This record gives sequence, C-alpha cells and structure tokens, in this order.
Amino acid sequence: MALTAALCSHLLAWVAFGLLVFAPFYQGESVTATPAEAVPSQPVQTTATLIEINGWGVIPIVLAPVVISGAGLLGVIFAGPGLVWRRAPLGLATLLLLGFCVAGAFSIGMFYLPAALAMAVSAAVGLIQRRVSAVNP
Repeated sequence: MALTAALCSHLLAWVAFGLLVFAPFYQGESVTATPAEAVPSQPVQTTATLIEINGWGVIPIVLAPVVISGAGLLGVIFAGPGLVWRRAPLGLATLLLLGFCVAGAFSIGMFYLPAALAMAVSAAVGLIQRRVSAVNP
C-alpha cells in the first residue's frame, strides 16, 4: 500500500509538472490604438505558458517536486517492508513536498499539494506497516 501511494504521488507530481510547463498559464488582452475617425479595433486575446513568460530557468524549480517524490518512491522500492530505511525517505520526501507547497503557496505550490498529500499517506502507511510487522513477527 505504501508503494501504491508513493507511486501515485510521483505520478501526480508529473501531472502538475506537465500542466505548469505546457498549459497556458497566463492570459492577456491587447488593443491597438487607431485614429479617431477609424473603426475601433477589436481586443486580441493572448495566452502564454510559464516558460514563455519566465524563461527556461523555471524548469529546475518546477521539476524539484518530481525529483523529491521520485526519491521517496525509490526509497519504498529499494527498502523492504517494515524496515526503518523505508520510513526515512518517505518522511523526508513528505516534509520537503509539503515545504515546497507552503513556500510556493501563492504561485505554483498548490499544484503539487495532491502529490504531497499522497506522499504523506505513503509515509503514514509505511509507519503503520512497520508497527504491525513489529507486533506480529
């Protein structure tokens, strides 16, 4: 179950990355000035992606949560169930993703909130599995 939640978190981070990079993020309207005797021009609607407005330097910032969720997923895959080494990457990835969401709350942080919550579920399930395996050897 922890693996499923971590995989879901990673996929949600990729979805947020795709939306932020490829979907039109900004909208605008432009009107050209015309002489008083001419017919007024119609406004032109324009859209732009995050990269078109902010440049390619935004890619590492938008890709950071994908890398963090991937590290949490790799921690679940390579550590066996019930081991303490499984909890450390999950807990750290959860804290980093939630921190990213808080730091970017007024811009792109909320796009990664579903991934952070799925990672928190994975960490909670990993903790529960650890306790169950300790009680029932």
